[in-house]
Amino acid sequence: MITDVEAAVRRMRAVVCVLDEDLAAYERLLATPIPYAELSADDWSGAQAARQRVEESLRSTELAAADAIAGARSWCEKAALATARGRAQLAEQALKHAAAAERAATAYAREGSAIRVFLTEWDVRISRAASVESSGAIP
Repeated sequence: MITDVEAAVRRMRAVVCVLDEDLAAYERLLATPIPYAELSADDWSGAQAARQRVEESLRSTELAAADAIAGARSWCEKAALATARGRAQLAEQALKHAAAAERAATAYAREGSAIRVFLTEWDVRISRAASVESSGAIP
C-alpha cells in the first residue's frame, strides 16, 4: 500500500531529477565562455533587459534554495519529534523528505552559482560600443 507520504517523496524525487537535468544543460551552456563583444546602443538596451531578467531569475533561485533549506530543517525537526514519540516509521518518512529537500536546496544552490558565474562573465566580456558622438570623431 502506497501512502500519501511515499507518493509525495516519489514526486519530490522526480522534481529533483528534473532540476538535475536542467542544471546539467545549463552547466554545458555555461562551460563555454561568453565571447568578448561590444554592443551597439540599440543592442545594448535589449541586452541589459535580458540581463535584468537573468538577475531576477537568480533572486528567484536564491529564494527557492532558502525555502528548500527551511523545508529540510522543518522535516528534520519533524523526524526528531516523531522519534521522541516512538513513531519510527513516521520519523523515517520525515527523514526521506528532509533528504529530498536538501537535494533540492543543493540543486538550487548549484544553479545560483552558475547564474552568478554567467553574470560575472557578462560584466567582463560584454560592453557598450562608444557612440560616434561621444568619441569625438568628426563625420
